[in-house]
Amino acid sequence: MWLGAGESADLKLERAFRMIEPVLGTTWEYYARMTYLTSPRQNRLTKFQGGKHYGLVVPDCKKMNDYMVENMGFLVSDYMEGWFASLLRAFPNPNHHSFAPLQFPSPKPVFHHVAFMVDEIDDIGKLLNRAKQFDVKIQFGIGRHPTSGSIHLYLYDPDYFVWEYTLGMEQFPEAGAREPRRMSSLPENLDLWQAVPDREHFSKMPPIIQAL
Repeated sequence: MWLGAGESADLKLERAFRMIEPVLGTTWEYYARMTYLTSPRQNRLTKFQGGKHYGLVVPDCKKMNDYMVENMGFLVSDYMEGWFASLLRAFPNPNHHSFAPLQFPSPKPVFHHVAFMVDEIDDIGKLLNRAKQFDVKIQFGIGRHPTSGSIHLYLYDPDYFVWEYTLGMEQFPEAGAREPRRMSSLPENLDLWQAVPDREHFSKMPPIIQAL
């Protein structure tokens, strides 16, 4: 449905519509333009580019993937053999992925992580040392994804939600982009720097991931 003028104004959007996709029942909003602030952001600790993608726990990755491609304008950049995960970009956004459905044996969809792009490797190095200083548990990293090529560091917050700092990402042209790759799901192939995810967090993943 189209958002009314009042709600659009409250959200600082020019025009937008909202829909509930039928696979998981999640709500999506598409908008044309949004209000930009005239004053620059003040990032005192980290040079953020902004939020770049999120991961969602789903009971059926392939089903969700197919719906997003066929009905919602997404394209597949890469996927894991067995469809344990897929990495989807919101065309024509050039970033390797905007949305990552991850298959857990879960009765309902839940957030897995939110990723924020940083400007420099120093931002990730500083985060790692701050995490150690304040006893923040690391979920995964530092490492480099074999899919997007991004350098990553995943942390748990006090509610056990996962936050990712990420640097760099493969960029796709609007025309002539490469075909999606079927990536290995073997544990030793999950990270180019041999980073290993936290075992507890992945205890409910498919058996091939549990081997970690």
